[in-house]
Amino acid sequence: MNLSAVAFLGIRHLKKHRFKTALLTLALGLVFFLPFALRSSLSFLETQLKSRAALTPLLIGAAGSELELAFAGLYFSAADLPLTRYGAIDGMDATSRATILPTLSCFEAQGHPIVGTTLNYLKHRGIDLDAGRSFALLGECVLGAQVAEETGLGVGDSLFSSPETLFDLTGVYPLKMHIVGVLEKTGEADDRAIFTDLKTTWIIAGLGHGHVEASSTEASARLSAPEGDEGSIQLNASVQEYQEITPETAASFHFHGDKRDYPISAFLLFPKDARERALTRAEIAKDPSLQTIVPAEVMSTFFATVFQLERFFLLIFSALAVIMLMLALLIFRLSLQARRDEFANLALIGVSKEDRIGLTLFEGLVVVLSGALIAAVCLGILQAALPLILRALL
Repeated sequence: MNLSAVAFLGIRHLKKHRFKTALLTLALGLVFFLPFALRSSLSFLETQLKSRAALTPLLIGAAGSELELAFAGLYFSAADLPLTRYGAIDGMDATSRATILPTLSCFEAQGHPIVGTTLNYLKHRGIDLDAGRSFALLGECVLGAQVAEETGLGVGDSLFSSPETLFDLTGVYPLKMHIVGVLEKTGEADDRAIFTDLKTTWIIAGLGHGHVEASSTEASARLSAPEGDEGSIQLNASVQEYQEITPETAASFHFHGDKRDYPISAFLLFPKDARERALTRAEIAKDPSLQTIVPAEVMSTFFATVFQLERFFLLIFSALAVIMLMLALLIFRLSLQARRDEFANLALIGVSKEDRIGLTLFEGLVVVLSGALIAAVCLGILQAALPLILRALL
């Protein structure tokens, strides 16, 4: 019996028992897919996270989890990261040992992080504008490329910051921000962020606000002046703060307290050389409330732990593969026993024992190759979707 005849009979048998064939194929496909999917996903994640981490030599933030600080500084994570003070590293700028870029990323707008920073951040990251200009006044912002794409917003539009809670009992209202620019696509986390001035994020936090002049308010909106301070005017809670900064209201916006105590998520530091980098770390180490991390080192430590877990899962997948192989062999053995009459009839019409064995091997090979093909297709889909998955996670 030639190969075409073996293939014909084998395919007919597999079609007749399509449920058993599909079950075996999917099971083998899963066994092939899982270890490669795990390895491919981790390799992609490692490459992406380490490449961005390598672009930032140092991060300074409040003492706590190094990994949380790394994600907050690099990916503007909204995790419950302890914040540090804007004045925590006062005097370091004067030494000119490093370029310092403060960021505050506690708030969101339409599901995207609002990053308060300085104009130097975009310049240092090498991010150019695709449209409009950069933020210059209070309440102005620029959109990352992906934010503009997903929201459909552009220059001249506006968006509100999302309130931290449904009912903000502190009286801090969402701020309407004016979009003055859209950034070029970079393929990095910056595409998914909304950038504005630090002072704008502090206004969102309720540290600054604007309202009508106290002297022009009605008597019902005023509180009695404290003893010894009869010349001052205090307003009660009925005076609502402005939710938008316009040329007419900008002059009324002001801040309370010491700016050095205002919150910061992280300071990105870019020392001039290795010596200055070491000196900077030594200086920050004197303050127990702060920590300095090297993002590349933090990511390396993180992935060392992840790869230990990977080996554990690979052992599980190996055990699963052995079990599936034994199950497949058992099914084939039981199938051969059930096909005794079929093979006896084949022998009667002159089909040799070698051909009958070849028929069985052909059917097994089709199932194995079909499982491998399914695994390869699923792996290709996963690799195409990994950038989207990474964006969703970060």
